[in-house]
Amino acid sequence: MAQQLAEWAPADLQKVRQLVNEHKRLKGAPLVLALYYVSSRAPKDISILEVIESSGSNSVDPDKELFEVTFDSTPGFQMKDGQRLRLVLTNPRELRVAIRENWPLVREIRKAFQRGRALVISNGRKAGDLLEELRG
Repeated sequence: MAQQLAEWAPADLQKVRQLVNEHKRLKGAPLVLALYYVSSRAPKDISILEVIESSGSNSVDPDKELFEVTFDSTPGFQMKDGQRLRLVLTNPRELRVAIRENWPLVREIRKAFQRGRALVISNGRKAGDLLEELRG
């Protein structure tokens, strides 16, 4: 895994870990699981999945889409020209539904794991078997 990781993430891994650690310290939004992966839709971007306890009031999107927000480079999180941060936010309940129903972003993340292009950044006690379910 370390060799595969070096092929796609050497410049960004430290920034990703720092960002996830900052999110872990947020009050009222316990981080359950965080993954760094290569998106097949945007392979040059930095893609992070964060599963947050009670994110979105533990709701499940009726359109079967996990919430994704993109950011351009900022002074606090600098990226290469044309590169964006893709942050996917969900809660454990919604992620379990997405896994069971095989939503598009779940398929994308599973493919990243299969290609050796996904890395667990944080796996909290409350993650339970979410990670294994997500890997497929």
